Amino acid sequence: MARIVSLRMIKIPVLLCLLLLCWQQSPAQDSLRRITDRHADDYMGAVANYATLFSGNRQLPYMITTRNHPYFKEEGYTTGRLSYCGIVYPAISLRWDLYRDELVMMTPANFNIVLINENLDFAEIYGYHIFNLRPDGLAGCPQAGNYILLYSGEYLLLEKFNLELIQKEEYNTIIYYYSQSTNFYLQKDGAYFKIKL
Repeated sequence: MARIVSLRMIKIPVLLCLLLLCWQQSPAQDSLRRITDRHADDYMGAVANYATLFSGNRQLPYMITTRNHPYFKEEGYTTGRLSYCGIVYPAISLRWDLYRDELVMMTPANFNIVLINENLDFAEIYGYHIFNLRPDGLAGCPQAGNYILLYSGEYLLLEKFNLELIQKEEYNTIIYYYSQSTNFYLQKDGAYFKIKL
């Protein structure tokens, strides 16, 4: 019994010393913590600019098969330049869904993220300048949405794509396809005019 008491008495001071050593940081630990914090700050600073891009919803898949696709130029993604919430991203994988009027980004993890139209300053893909038009109160202002800026100078020339999903019967089979129309708008002298080119 005397032996058990002496072991207990030895264990308690040892535990107290270990706790005291763990509680106080050594200069090496403090230096390592500063380096780790600096790297974490650098990382958060770098990814913070991209965080707004990843805040959109994932693109919903289309539930029917169509003869053509609803995307601008091609179904796949292309590398484009994007200005979003005032931040310019020089090389982002983008595609423009004309039917839903959504700009879609492919993330590094291969997720299709729909960008929020109101946050879009501009996108440049296939040599075209796309921007989100918001109603500005000028006479004849077209509806809000994504437009191509064809010319900017003494006047603005805009192009707007419209897609309609068509259902048709062919050889006793129902087929679906997108029919595209294009509208052009001229903004001059404080008003918009729908024109034909």
